[in-house]
Amino acid sequence: MEPLKVTFKLGGMMVMPSNPIHLDALIAYAVTQERLPELEFDPQPISSLAEELPIEKYEQDGDWCWKASAITPTNVVERSSRHYTQRIDQDAYAEAAKGGFIQAGRKRGEFKRMSHAIKIDTLRGSQRNLLGFYRTARIDELVGYIVGDKEQITYYLKESGLITHIGPRRRQGHGKIVDVIIESDELALENWMIRVKPFKMLDADVKVFATTKPPYFDKTLMQAAFIPDFI
Repeated sequence: MEPLKVTFKLGGMMVMPSNPIHLDALIAYAVTQERLPELEFDPQPISSLAEELPIEKYEQDGDWCWKASAITPTNVVERSSRHYTQRIDQDAYAEAAKGGFIQAGRKRGEFKRMSHAIKIDTLRGSQRNLLGFYRTARIDELVGYIVGDKEQITYYLKESGLITHIGPRRRQGHGKIVDVIIESDELALENWMIRVKPFKMLDADVKVFATTKPPYFDKTLMQAAFIPDFI
């Protein structure tokens, strides 16, 4: 295990996530994707596929976390937004109304089966089309720190090809990774603490209620935790 700095070079715009993305989450995703075929011969919870990662653990007060920081942008070059349209499929809506799958009525009143004879109006009301938007940022690179096996970390984050984008709306091409640089860096011995943890370690740590280990999206794993107030 050695201290490492991980730099993701990005191309194009990125959608900033509502919660920090951790290096151990990315590696756990890659490990899980690679091991999925094993479930055919050895049925087990998907989360168990990434129980062992090439990352050093830190243990304290009967709990633990991976020595892997959140990834943060070195700079934000430009901020912008993207607009999108969500259209109502009138034929599908009419079929649903005819089949009794759609009810209509006032919020505090009685809901009744919607008559299939009602005209579908996509310009106003409950059947209207939607014009929405989301914010984007042009970020040249994201940086994180980790203590672990350099060869395996390089494989999962770069060589495997399993991680190609970072952040929300990846299917729209946002957060595209054009290169990953993994290098030895003694700063990682301290900077891995820039993450959510089940214990307070930094002066900047503030108390939150969050998941401290992969899979971070599993709300049943949420607990009292600490995270630096600058990420």
